[in-house]
Amino acid sequence: MIDFRAVLAVFGLVVMPDQVVLAQGATPVGAQPDWCQIDDPASWAASRQAQIETGAKELGPISCPKKATGATVPAVLHLPMPCGRAMVFQRIDVPVAHPLDQVAGNFGRAVDIASETPQTVLSNGAWKMPVSGAFSISEDDENAVTSGLGSISARAYYVARYELTTIQWAIHELGLFDLPHDQTADAGSEACQPLEALLQEINLRTIAAQGELSWFDAVAFSRAYSNWLVTRDADRIAKGERPDLPWEQGATGYVRLPTEAEWEFAARGGAGQVSAQARSNRLPVIRDENGAIKAASLSEVCVDKPRASGVLLAPVGRKMPNALGLYDVVCNAEEIMLDLFRVTRPDGLGGQVGGVITKGGSSALFRENNTVGRRIEAAALFGLSGEGRTRTMGARFAVSAPVFSGRRDGLTDEGGIPQAYTEGRLNAPYEQALMTGRKALLEQGVGLASGDQSTLASEVNKLRRSLSEGELTQQQLAEQSEALQIELDRLEARLAQEARASTLLSIRSGVVTSNLINRTGANIYSVMARIEDLREVSNLTEDDQAQLERATRLIGIYEQRIQASFDLYLQVHSELGARPEVFVQRQLTASRSGVNGFNVDLFGTYLELFEQHHQQVRSARGQITEKLRADWLDELDTSRSRRKQDFPKLQP
Repeated sequence: MIDFRAVLAVFGLVVMPDQVVLAQGATPVGAQPDWCQIDDPASWAASRQAQIETGAKELGPISCPKKATGATVPAVLHLPMPCGRAMVFQRIDVPVAHPLDQVAGNFGRAVDIASETPQTVLSNGAWKMPVSGAFSISEDDENAVTSGLGSISARAYYVARYELTTIQWAIHELGLFDLPHDQTADAGSEACQPLEALLQEINLRTIAAQGELSWFDAVAFSRAYSNWLVTRDADRIAKGERPDLPWEQGATGYVRLPTEAEWEFAARGGAGQVSAQARSNRLPVIRDENGAIKAASLSEVCVDKPRASGVLLAPVGRKMPNALGLYDVVCNAEEIMLDLFRVTRPDGLGGQVGGVITKGGSSALFRENNTVGRRIEAAALFGLSGEGRTRTMGARFAVSAPVFSGRRDGLTDEGGIPQAYTEGRLNAPYEQALMTGRKALLEQGVGLASGDQSTLASEVNKLRRSLSEGELTQQQLAEQSEALQIELDRLEARLAQEARASTLLSIRSGVVTSNLINRTGANIYSVMARIEDLREVSNLTEDDQAQLERATRLIGIYEQRIQASFDLYLQVHSELGARPEVFVQRQLTASRSGVNGFNVDLFGTYLELFEQHHQQVRSARGQITEKLRADWLDELDTSRSRRKQDFPKLQP
């Protein structure tokens, strides 16, 4: 039996037995309909502000968002917790062409060696890491089943909208994850009374991020929470119900800490914000009132340090979210990562594995030192006092799935829903899709040898030392110089081949991306037309209303996808514009000839438009002006002007 009074004492509360017994007929705080005040405070605050702006004399109940479970891999995922609570996650899409595809992430931040400490320089230098997701997303924004793996548009993972709060941590500390589900299904149950007591005692508008966690604490929380969710889903599937966790084909998802690359990809704002050029951005991008991406100011995203003495962490969700809907990715708690710390070398991450990485800075720092690329070794895993921790070490969780998942043919089939959620089925089509992706990557030149420059450099230095010390004869010098020249010629040939392959790959990426932008724009037009049709129906059924809500969400998702794709398209042109013109022109000619299996019949129109844009960049001396951006987007997204004309009220 857990002594909940001892646990509550950790939160500064002393609760007598009669204080945890509800009055007859009273609704527990944890069961009230405005659940989002506790679990999704930014949504609650937005709803309250909307009420205030109407000028109503009396403010009524808050309408919280409808909770969405993982069966349809929604853009916003609400995972249940004991006693009526929930944890809210944002879906993070990584644009891909096949299951083995990924985005090359450029992370870290620009460091000033002259003015910063050695530890800061060695912790925050530039590093690269590929990023992909666990959940296959089809072109119509559904969870792709095994038969649809050939036409996916993204691989996704989930990241919590907020940092772990004191209430969510209390659920773990009170042992509620360890109890049978039926004992904690009702917020007014006996098992939920300790949590109810805590909710009654605190100010629900000031629920803060949880600090003083060790890496082991964070892993223990994710382990307990995942076990609770998975066993709950097993019961639901046995009853013919859909699970709460998202599935990747025949494998359930689960909660864990994010990797450092996953965290920074999501915190910066997705694929369009992890280029080498974007590494210099100190803060995450946000969205303006029209939904357009813009750079954030520190005051927009960095919560103020609490004024109360001894309090370091503030309530979550008080400032603006980043462009992907994540709050407090800078300031407040410093967030623990799944992987452990490595120094940054001039060529990337070092080999030694150290202590705990935390990301995003914290309220304990000077405000200007909080950056989205900040990383430190916050604590050792262990010290003489035990597990390493600091007062501001907190966590933000992710939802992922295994790489090799079982087969899943559809949401419903002869066996109904339970058969669609079955583990352990052989999945030859998925393995074949991975191998097809591997073949495509080889055809694009991925993995070509780059030459062993370090070995050659070592040989040159050895030759210099031998010359300076008089250890070589003229004959030996001539022989070794000739051997080195041969190796240098070979290296130059390899580098030239690699440069050609890299440029061809960039051109192909730009052309395929332009095709994706156009198809996504066409999808938006179809969705808008469907919305208009539904709005003309006088009496909408529940299914019609659900379709209308989903279609409205799809517009925002598709617009974000176009923006992310367009950012990548701009990046490709920026990089090609910096390469020698004659060299790039040769690779464009090779692309027109169908080199490396490039499908000219399918992408010819897009290749012509890509060449026009490249020439415009050349004419502008490498600068992509705002006018060019606007013109290009209209040219790539051919249904854009028609959408504005036909559906003016549906424009973002």
